[in-house]
Amino acid sequence: MSTDSRELTRRERAAIRRLVTGMCANYDPEYGCLPLDCECYMLNKWWTGADCKYFQKAVLPLDPVLEADLAGTPAVLSRKTCPVCGAVYLPVTSQVYCSEACRRKGKREADRRRQQRHRRKTGGKVSRSLLEKALISGAFRLRFQGKGIYASCPHFLRVTA
Repeated sequence: MSTDSRELTRRERAAIRRLVTGMCANYDPEYGCLPLDCECYMLNKWWTGADCKYFQKAVLPLDPVLEADLAGTPAVLSRKTCPVCGAVYLPVTSQVYCSEACRRKGKREADRRRQQRHRRKTGGKVSRSLLEKALISGAFRLRFQGKGIYASCPHFLRVTA
């Protein structure tokens, strides 16, 4: 913890309130702080400094960005913003996205952009060699075997049994 006391920002106060009401095992909405038998003083906290020891050791590590802010550590350099959802997070190694769901969505978007560039570059045409490879492959032959199917592309050869 930093020795200098400062006023908490609105975002920090909201994050503390969200952690206390959602994750603290000692907090009950009806009774407040169960061990102290009074209202939880973390909910009305406006300055850094004295924290509830349980909150500091068990609840605060759930939000590493807030923990770095309250500790006064220089985590500003290591913070990243997720390119998909815009959330701020502390990365583990060279992590680009904040979660697995954002990683999948980001990969899908990158694949889509790459395919669009490829189509723009080739004019939307499929090369003859790719078509021949598709016709020769066993999977294509088995899928359309005996159906005498013409593909919509004029480059396709007629598939026969």
